[in-house]
Amino acid sequence: MTYFTYDSTTSTSVTSDTVDSSTDGGSDPSALDEATLAAEQAEALAQAEAADVATAEAALLSAQQAAEVAAATLEDENADVTEAEAALDLLEGQLDAAETAEALARDEFDEARTDYLRERQDYAEARTELSEAITGLEGAQQQVAELEAQLAAAQKAAATRTRGASEEVDRLERELYQARNELEGAEERLDDARTSVSQELAEYREALAEARQEWSELSAASNALSEAESAVSTAETHLATQAQEAEDALAAATTADAAVTTAETNLLTEQQEASEAEAAASAARKHATMVGAQDQDGDGLSNATESELGTDPTSLDTDGDGLSDGHEVAKGSDPLTAGSPYVDSDGDGLSDATEFGAGTNPYSPDSDGDGIPDISEDSDGDGLSNGYEQYLGTDPGSIDTDGDGISDFDEVQSGTDPTEPEEIDDGLDDTSTTISFDPTSTFDPL
Repeated sequence: MTYFTYDSTTSTSVTSDTVDSSTDGGSDPSALDEATLAAEQAEALAQAEAADVATAEAALLSAQQAAEVAAATLEDENADVTEAEAALDLLEGQLDAAETAEALARDEFDEARTDYLRERQDYAEARTELSEAITGLEGAQQQVAELEAQLAAAQKAAATRTRGASEEVDRLERELYQARNELEGAEERLDDARTSVSQELAEYREALAEARQEWSELSAASNALSEAESAVSTAETHLATQAQEAEDALAAATTADAAVTTAETNLLTEQQEASEAEAAASAARKHATMVGAQDQDGDGLSNATESELGTDPTSLDTDGDGLSDGHEVAKGSDPLTAGSPYVDSDGDGLSDATEFGAGTNPYSPDSDGDGIPDISEDSDGDGLSNGYEQYLGTDPGSIDTDGDGISDFDEVQSGTDPTEPEEIDDGLDDTSTTISFDPTSTFDPL
């Protein structure tokens, strides 16, 4: 069937064939609703992403604050480490001084020991002379006893002052024992030997006193060194503790920095997702706008307008009254109700619906311009004018409106109703409404 649709932009009629909903550019009737729903979902997603971005920004701020606290703590720890290093340098200086003092004391001790050894050598020589004197000195036993007592006293004193003297005393005792056996031959040289021994013994005692003094000083230096080493060890332990604390603070700062980096990365990702969601929402809105702006059935009304009116965007004539939805809206008729207020756009006596059925132009009284008004034309060639078919309610575009095999013209002639199927040759009187008229009459019922 051919329709004349109304173009609201030009207020002119446009001839079109029945629209196939499967043509290019068509979409599902619910495409507009789906696109709108998709746009709303995209906007909700964008809002959620924006909330996530705000949360990420707050987390980033917290991480930055934590990093600042960690940095301040690290600065304090660095100051403590600097102080500890200064204290350690001081202690190391003290330790160096103590080591220097110890070296000096050891040098002095070595010199004293050398003197002691030299004196001991001298004493050994004197002892040899004594041994020679004892060979001829039998009467000197008493004097030797006195010397022995003095030697014992020296041995006792040496034993309490130095560990090395005990060994020397033992040797002296053994040598004295030998000297006793040779005492008888030492009388002749005893006087000279006694003087020499007394002198050597005094020198020995003096060397021993000096060695004892050096040993005391060395012990004091050793104690000072031990104290310095202990202080250094304590300082090193404290420094190690502060270094560990500084490393822990640095690790915390590194962790905070990593958290900041992660938060920034998440923020960038969420911002990207938000941008993508916004782009998707924009695309969905654009798609919804495009879908709404389309005229899928070609009736002159956009899909969005038909959705608002409740008409079928895939059907040219929602109510099936022969008038396109766009035409009915333009003329103020209801596109959802068949038989809505009569419309005759060209004022030729044929309603627009009849002209749509007859295939004539509802905006021109003489569609084909042959000088015969559309109302007098016989569009379907059944012998009945378009005006009479409108009066009878038959279809001006079909020779057999009720499809019973009998043309509308024949049924009118036989007095049967051309809109109701009739039984042929039933032998019974037809009870249908009888309409009598002269088909050649020029009567215009309108």
